Amino acid sequence: MRKVISSDSHSTSSLNERIRRMERRHRDLDSRIEELGRRALLTPAEQREISELKKHKLATKDQITAMKRAIT
Repeated sequence: MRKVISSDSHSTSSLNERIRRMERRHRDLDSRIEELGRRALLTPAEQREISELKKHKLATKDQITAMKRAIT
């Protein structure tokens, strides 16, 4: 007997997987920010990198929040 998966169930599963990937990306961004933050001096390029990483981290968090809201 074949199990039929409803489109809602499949969509939720797909969204949950995407959330997990986004959470992993958020942690990776945070790790890189922390790594750079431990340095005594940062080059201008590293300062820009931290700024960009923080923007991406915030955008990622916003996306995660929106996806979690869509599930509930």
